[in-house]
Amino acid sequence: MYFLATIRFIQPRFRLSTILSAVVMVSAMLILFRQSLDWDTAFRATEAGEYARKDGQLFSNGYRYMNWSIDVPVLLVQMLIVLPLAPKVKLNRAIQFIVAGLGMIWTSWAAQFYETGGIVQGTSATPFWVWYAISWAFYVWILAIVIRTVRDGNRALPAKAKKVMNGILALLLVSWTAYAVAIVLPQVWWSAGSGVARQYIFTGADIASKAIYGVLLGWVATIRSTTESGVNDPYPNEMAVLTPTKDGISEGG
Repeated sequence: MYFLATIRFIQPRFRLSTILSAVVMVSAMLILFRQSLDWDTAFRATEAGEYARKDGQLFSNGYRYMNWSIDVPVLLVQMLIVLPLAPKVKLNRAIQFIVAGLGMIWTSWAAQFYETGGIVQGTSATPFWVWYAISWAFYVWILAIVIRTVRDGNRALPAKAKKVMNGILALLLVSWTAYAVAIVLPQVWWSAGSGVARQYIFTGADIASKAIYGVLLGWVATIRSTTESGVNDPYPNEMAVLTPTKDGISEGG
């Protein structure tokens, strides 16, 4: 509702980012609702104030990975919509974001099937660490593109928008790394408390990387809309102003 209510303050060329934020919110609502139902189905509260698993019931984070398969590429592409980059650069970065994002999610998902490796008798932790390391390689790839994209886009942003984009970069680094911590948690801390803490980390990271991230991107779009609007818009045709080079973009006449 927030994103749809504030879309009128944003120029049409940036509105897709805000629309996608609303889509991500609906997607997140559905997955968190499903996870809540699964939690209540799998566990019961005890008199000691703890959770105990109900007989024959299991809880899985698998639905989160399905959700992230949708949201991660969308969240990354949103950044390209609000930044002043040449169309060819945006297309190139979008392809990399989608490939690296899905690679990170799906290899993390594969690691989850072995997260009890070395803990349950007769199992090995090696498959988990192999898949987890591969997912980290994709994550580092994403971070490299994001840092470069923010750096390139900041060259032509208003000063106020640059500060917000730098905040977005910091938010992404912290919240996405939190996911990596939650994924590895069973291997370094195996307990009921770990299972609960994991859900707090996952959900907190979801709020930061989706809701807060979307609000900040909308802020950047609003700043650009108000400072670069109408006849005073210095970049009416971004293709003419920002052209791709070996280093990313260059400012033209």
